[in-house]
Amino acid sequence: MPRRIIGFLSDFGTRDYYVAAVKAVIYGMCPDAEVVDISHEVTPWSIQEACYVLSCCYEDFPPGTVLLAVVDPGVGTSRKPIIVQTEKYFFVGPDNGLLTCVAPKPYRAWEITRVPGERKKFSYTFHGRDVFAPVAAFLACGGRVEEIAREYGSPVDKGFLEPRIEDSKIHAEVLHVDRFGNVALNISEKHLEELGRPRGLVLKIGGVELAVQFGKTFGDVQPGELVAYIDSCRYLEIAVNQGDASRRLGVKPGSRLEIIFK
Repeated sequence: MPRRIIGFLSDFGTRDYYVAAVKAVIYGMCPDAEVVDISHEVTPWSIQEACYVLSCCYEDFPPGTVLLAVVDPGVGTSRKPIIVQTEKYFFVGPDNGLLTCVAPKPYRAWEITRVPGERKKFSYTFHGRDVFAPVAAFLACGGRVEEIAREYGSPVDKGFLEPRIEDSKIHAEVLHVDRFGNVALNISEKHLEELGRPRGLVLKIGGVELAVQFGKTFGDVQPGELVAYIDSCRYLEIAVNQGDASRRLGVKPGSRLEIIFK
């Protein structure tokens, strides 16, 4: 029997009980499940950042994995709880564009109509525990999606926020800052190919211009210097060799900047 893996992503952090409560529900319903924490440090309410983080790693999971992704600024409102089913995976979470942003097409979308198991308590503000955790556990333990959901033909599909390109200039947004301070931008490898694989760039932030060279890795520049490269998710990333680019540039997820390629 294949391992029953649930990959869990959220913006819950680790200060409170939220992550533990979700896992407790999963293990109560599917004791053989193995919950793999993707991250719980997504910037609160940032669907865009969550999409980037999940897209970076979901394909590393074996087929049959249930991806539980809960970044849910609309929790308790009329937004639907959904399942997105692909050839290899189930994605479980709110219908706010996060799941469809990541799930490869073609996929089948399902609206959750019945929460499996018997919940002793229910909160309109904690669907991660009371809706999505039981559903993820049910699917991981071999439950049939048709038993708890109905097909849903129009899930929210936002995709990544595309950069605005003007000749050799791009207006970009910061998707993610990792623990090293490396800054991932919403500029894909494909965008760079369309620009003819530039050799360097100039960052314009708050009226300040910074020249940055391209490299393959951090060590292509001296310690303390800026470098631009294609990250492991195939997006443009800015780093400081053995330093913190986010602090150097004064940016965070959602920050906007202008880039001129040369």
